[in-house]
Amino acid sequence: MNGMTVPGLLIVAIFMHSAPSVAAQCDCTHFPWPDSCVNVCGARILNLSSKAELETFLHLDDSAAQKIVKLKTDKPGKSIESLKEVESVLSVSEVKIIFSSINDLNPLEVQYLLANPEKKREFRAMMMSTSPPMSTSPPRDLTINPAAPPDTQFVPPPDKQRNN
Repeated sequence: MNGMTVPGLLIVAIFMHSAPSVAAQCDCTHFPWPDSCVNVCGARILNLSSKAELETFLHLDDSAAQKIVKLKTDKPGKSIESLKEVESVLSVSEVKIIFSSINDLNPLEVQYLLANPEKKREFRAMMMSTSPPMSTSPPRDLTINPAAPPDTQFVPPPDKQRNN
């Protein structure tokens, strides 16, 4: 037993079982994350993001987003444990895009991406209800008249002007 007694092994086993994992120590809701949590929290974003969200927020192309979705669905636990896992299916430049895009996210985007699907639906509904209503009037057709003084440069095109 290499000099270790049974009670010694038992203590080591208990200590290892009670020691929190890196994932358990990471609070991904507080952004930016400590360096020790980037892989874990980034993986949570990948796990909770749809293909469209991967394309929109992380600026991945269709092919890279599809590879991540496939990686998630092919895994026994249906989840990516670390960003390092995506290196097996993506190119180095695609992995760099993910890291760069995650670093560029604002805290509200991180909060959205870490939300479960139901919470995301609520979030989108809230955003839609607080945004200003769309105008029902047709868009104005304006052109620039460079010869006019700056405060009067925008004038309707000749076919839209009133005849006096």
